[in-house]
Amino acid sequence: MRAIARIILAGVFCAGAAVAQGQDSVPPKRFVVSADADLPGGDRATLFDTTLEACERACTADNACTHFTYNTRNGSCFVKANPGAEAFYQGAFSGRVVVADPAKLETAAARRAAKTAGNADAHALHIAIRHHFFHGLLQYSAERLTLLQSLGDHIGDNSGLCF
Repeated sequence: MRAIARIILAGVFCAGAAVAQGQDSVPPKRFVVSADADLPGGDRATLFDTTLEACERACTADNACTHFTYNTRNGSCFVKANPGAEAFYQGAFSGRVVVADPAKLETAAARRAAKTAGNADAHALHIAIRHHFFHGLLQYSAERLTLLQSLGDHIGDNSGLCF
């Protein structure tokens, strides 16, 4: 049973690593979001009946957007450029755009390209190691199961054995 749990856990870990490899390590834009905050003025666009995530996407799509405010009370989004000072407003989320350093983006792209170039050899090695690991676990489990079953036969009751 433990061997099966290990196999499942390893599969989940490998799947998570595959998903993480597909994502950019350094996003070109990200947001610092404050709760219960409004940023008056500087409105570039207004969206109604929307979500916080859609509001963030709208700001990301607008190259001139430096901030946004999302009002949870009525689902409205205000895409902004250089708004005024932050003010308290219960139920609002305001985000400030943080643009990644171009040098860091270039470094991340170069590392990603180098990783992709050597990926074929690394992938072949990974498969070989993983195959050996799983084969070893299955072999160990089969041997243990056989041993425990033979012990149960000698005792006469195998209901208390844990595999």
